[in-house]
Amino acid sequence: MSKTLIKLLVRHFLGPFILTFMIAMFVLMMQFLWKYMEDIAGKGLEWYVVAELLFYASAHLVPMALPLATLISSMMTFGSFAENNELLAYKSAGVSLLKLLTPLIIFSLVISIGAFRFMNNVLPQANLKFGALLYDIKSKKPTLDIREGVFYNGIDGYSIRVGKKDGDGNKLFDILIYDHSSGADNLVVMKAERGEMKYEEEKNMLYFTLFNGYRYEEIRDARTAKSTLPHSRLKFKDYHIRFDLSSFKLERTDIELFKGNYKMLRLDELVQKEDSVLARIDEARPTIVDYVKPYIFFVKDTLPSRDSSVKVLLKSKNIIDNFPTSGKDFILRRASGMTTALKHIIMTPNHEMIWFHESLANYRLEYHRKIILSVVIILLFLIGAPLGAIIRKGGLGLPSVVSILMFISFHVISISGEKLVKQLILEAWFGMWMPVVVLFPLAIFLTYKANKDSRIFSLEGYKFFKTRKEKQYQLSKNQAK
Repeated sequence: MSKTLIKLLVRHFLGPFILTFMIAMFVLMMQFLWKYMEDIAGKGLEWYVVAELLFYASAHLVPMALPLATLISSMMTFGSFAENNELLAYKSAGVSLLKLLTPLIIFSLVISIGAFRFMNNVLPQANLKFGALLYDIKSKKPTLDIREGVFYNGIDGYSIRVGKKDGDGNKLFDILIYDHSSGADNLVVMKAERGEMKYEEEKNMLYFTLFNGYRYEEIRDARTAKSTLPHSRLKFKDYHIRFDLSSFKLERTDIELFKGNYKMLRLDELVQKEDSVLARIDEARPTIVDYVKPYIFFVKDTLPSRDSSVKVLLKSKNIIDNFPTSGKDFILRRASGMTTALKHIIMTPNHEMIWFHESLANYRLEYHRKIILSVVIILLFLIGAPLGAIIRKGGLGLPSVVSILMFISFHVISISGEKLVKQLILEAWFGMWMPVVVLFPLAIFLTYKANKDSRIFSLEGYKFFKTRKEKQYQLSKNQAK
């Protein structure tokens, strides 16, 4: 195959690949914004903080967008070749479909290697920074938003109501403030005709200046519960209050606190975590046996002897019926208490073992996830390219619809397998590689059919789908007979 043909194939594939990858990233990003809009909106975040969050989130979306882009672009490329009869021209020149696929398979292999390095080196760091930043954003209080006629409780220890705001929102009228900052036993109420509000961004301080109002203070003593309580009233012309708004500022958490999560580890770190969990499981098993052993021996010691002389004395196969009636209730109560105690003793290490196995499943899932993406990219290319040659349609129309349906099938199988692994029903390797096992025969079948110029999606190729002319011809033939 000439270099000119190889360059032509790569150029025809690369354009749709970049286009579909960007479209897939945009659609997935919109889904991300819809999911986390409630956590982001109303927090007064700077634009660069939101941009940083979206940048880290985009890295998280690459494992979804990359296989989808490969599937759509391969189907578009070879569908366009088939639609324009270019495949027929290549085959006439002695270039088979498999030879045409070879350069793009190598190109897909290069993408797969890059995807593996991305999954192992870049994505864990991106997940780490994304998780830390999203946690900080969720922990941040909403921006200061004092509305007319509504009590605002965003400032700790205070409840503020403003009857009306004027001008730029800093001039306030009919102000009512409840101050609980000094404790539940001390209630301070301030009421003023008007006031002014000023915010100093550098100091994170909010200053209220109240005019023509009253300050009421009532001392409550919950211990003595007196009916008559001390009370003070202060009339003022102007009164100044200062609120600390440092809690409204976005505080960045040390990302090292999130580093133990399985999504933020490389392959070698996942192997280390898996080994440590297995070691803890091995250590926990003898402990559980030691917990249960005394109860097993207690029950075993109280059973009747297997000696033949004792067997003659047994009147019933039910052991409890061989004891005197007066002692049965005591024995049953004792057995019930011992069973309940043993159940509680077993439950704690049992929950611990379940947690160990769930952690082990998560580490193994992430290990296989980093590897499987590279295989999936090549597999979806081997499905998309022959499928496009069979369908013989290019562009973003039919290939996109078929590709999305195919990708949804792949994604459903993948999610189902992952869920079964997390429920400890399947092994991690089987659950994660299930979509590859299911789709690999389909890739071989489509490649074989496309190489043989089989139009398996042409309805005319099947006997029960006949054209109108064929039916009329068959009818006239039968009448002539």
